[in-house]
Amino acid sequence: MRLAVIIITYTSAAQIRRFIEKLNNGYFDFYIHLDLKVDLATHAVLMNMPNVFFVQNRVGVNWGGYTTMEATLNSLRELKQSGRKYDFVHLVTGQDYPIKAPQYIMDFCEHNKGKEFINYKFYKTEWNEGMLRIERYYFNDIKMKGRFRIAEFVNSVMPKRKFPYPDWVLCGNETFWSLSQECAQYVVDVIDNDKKLENYLRLCWAPDEFVFQTVLMNSPFKDRIVNNNYRFINWPEGGGVRPNFFMTGDFERIRASEALFARKFDMAKDHVIFDLIDENLLK
Repeated sequence: MRLAVIIITYTSAAQIRRFIEKLNNGYFDFYIHLDLKVDLATHAVLMNMPNVFFVQNRVGVNWGGYTTMEATLNSLRELKQSGRKYDFVHLVTGQDYPIKAPQYIMDFCEHNKGKEFINYKFYKTEWNEGMLRIERYYFNDIKMKGRFRIAEFVNSVMPKRKFPYPDWVLCGNETFWSLSQECAQYVVDVIDNDKKLENYLRLCWAPDEFVFQTVLMNSPFKDRIVNNNYRFINWPEGGGVRPNFFMTGDFERIRASEALFARKFDMAKDHVIFDLIDENLLK
């Protein structure tokens, strides 16, 4: 059993180091995509850690932009170029943390070979908000003054955008997933071989939250997908676009979760929650 963890991050090197140290039993490899806007020197402490690889083709990630998706795709491309073979690839961020011990995660993956874990909701019946992400124009990755006002004007005069493949089932939800290497690579190959699709996605809102789901639910992997990404995310009550940070008082909720990873955490805001997880869940 060999597992890869892709970490998309711009935050604390110390927190990422702690994440890696809790899983690094020799059977995990870690691929770190550090936002291009962050100096690599700030994460030098991670560079000599065993089984840790920095993604070379970095991009500056913009919230809601295609660049978040691009960071993941570049990580998967370099994972393939390494020649290493993995049973599963887990996508996380620098503000995530394992809430199951490494052996537990390995056993979970061993027992679930042949399955793919990713959350999805169908646009037409469960996630109507998703249609706005693909029917309107968004310029989140274009650095120009007044780009939001320009987008409003463009959307007021242009017809709704149409997804390049009208017969595809559209779905999406959360960014994070645990997929076999061949399944994750399938998504990369679809985009790499379809410039029309890539160009369309570059002007969508947060494509990282629907591209993997949509491609895979229209693929030979469809019947392998389990609608659960095994992530425990601290969404605010009543809804919200950004998760809350887990704090010490949330520990019992975390302990009760079946998830493999949780988000989000910040050592500077509350380091005690890390200690509780380490002492009670990760040993």
